[in-house]
Amino acid sequence: MSKKTIKFIAFLAVGVFIFYFLLKNINLADLKGSLSGFDWHFGFLAFGLYSVISVFKALRFNFFLENKIGFKKFLRIIFLYNFWNQILPFFSGDLSYLYLVKKSKKVALGENFSSLITARVFDLFIVALFAFLGLYFSLDFRRLDLNLKKWFLPGALLVSAIFISLIFFNRQINGAIKSGFKKIGFLKFRFISYLFDKLNQVSASIATLKSIPRFFGFFGYSLAIWLMDFIFIWLMVTGAGLTINFWQAVAASTLLIFATSLIPVQTPVNLGTYEGALVLIFMAFGFEKNISVGAGILVHLQNILFAFVLFVFINIFGRKFKD
Repeated sequence: MSKKTIKFIAFLAVGVFIFYFLLKNINLADLKGSLSGFDWHFGFLAFGLYSVISVFKALRFNFFLENKIGFKKFLRIIFLYNFWNQILPFFSGDLSYLYLVKKSKKVALGENFSSLITARVFDLFIVALFAFLGLYFSLDFRRLDLNLKKWFLPGALLVSAIFISLIFFNRQINGAIKSGFKKIGFLKFRFISYLFDKLNQVSASIATLKSIPRFFGFFGYSLAIWLMDFIFIWLMVTGAGLTINFWQAVAASTLLIFATSLIPVQTPVNLGTYEGALVLIFMAFGFEKNISVGAGILVHLQNILFAFVLFVFINIFGRKFKD
């Protein structure tokens, strides 16, 4: 049995254990009540917004790559990518994006990789910035006995400074790191040298965003995607029966991103880790454990269902999106 297979089985077992632990510690009658009380009006609105978000993701990548693939083909790529990103653990879904774009044979590997990295840099900045804002406006610091408010403004300024540096001084940063690696002899390793060659290609692509129209165009798409994503989370959570405000939805969305992306032990379909993160977030907002678990499961099921529906749709009507 290969190491990859063993790792897959181990992570799946972890996810199943967490999911079982959550189910064991709630009243099944409450879970059944959450399912029966689900508001499908909010569910349909959430699915519609999920589709619009996918359209904007396609527009953003197509904008970065200057229409080399075309919007309709990119929309097909995004629908497929969304599904695999839901199913595969720990950034494995990103490989599907690189593969699907590579199949078009219209984008060089370095430019393909840089489009994904640039989107991730912008996403990370917006998510980190809104995480500070969401937590600041949503948590009851007195109830939680936390003295963190004084750190929010410096934290937001630090995130902004790092982001601006990565965009406007990426070549200098890359050059400084490469110089340091050269001095300690790391560049003699073929993989390290190859990695820096690819980073140079990424830097060249990111450099195209230094022009004001391209920077604000790409940033505008990214900001719109995340603002819609916060509303999307609010719709799903509200449909699942919890009453939260916009800033709580922002906090839930950003913390969920960090929990399901940065934790090294990720499971297929994010089983267990996704629900567990949402339960902790909802309980921090003051909801009871049983209600939080039921809502967490419902929100995750919606996410998987929406990605699956668009995946099936694009596989049935995919020819129209290849032309």
